[in-house]
Amino acid sequence: FDTYDLKKERRIGQIENYVNFDIELLRDIINFSDYDYEIIKKTNVEGFYMNWHLDNALVVKNKKNDTSKKDDSLNISERHTLHYYIKKPVYTLIVYESDYGIDFTGGTLEFIDGLVIKPKKGTYVFFNSNEAHRVNKILSGSRINYLIKFYMNTLLAYYK
Repeated sequence: FDTYDLKKERRIGQIENYVNFDIELLRDIINFSDYDYEIIKKTNVEGFYMNWHLDNALVVKNKKNDTSKKDDSLNISERHTLHYYIKKPVYTLIVYESDYGIDFTGGTLEFIDGLVIKPKKGTYVFFNSNEAHRVNKILSGSRINYLIKFYMNTLLAYYK
């Protein structure tokens, strides 16, 4: 019996001689010609955090005594439902533009298996969008990063 291990898809590294974000720098990390993608520049400041989540779904609290199942959702507990986005990313890539301990404190990226990322400028983290993670509370400063979500190319998905 072979279990599917999301951690095997995770890649963490440092882009050599990193100065500024350029999508072309990422071709060595992922062959993204098979994917559509969107790039979002994020600046988060003191007090920002994100609870445990998946990048391809949203955890929603059910209304009291509501156990009904909605379309494209999954009841994960008595009080919580997992709603999948219509456009589901397959992979997520984060590229950091700021340094932990210099530009910001707190704000670490943490995966459900306990791995904690304290990035410096040019650090990248590539992972399956179905992998649970959170951003711990930023205690000071600004945490700047690019968030790239990769979606299965519509044409390729049609022919596969």
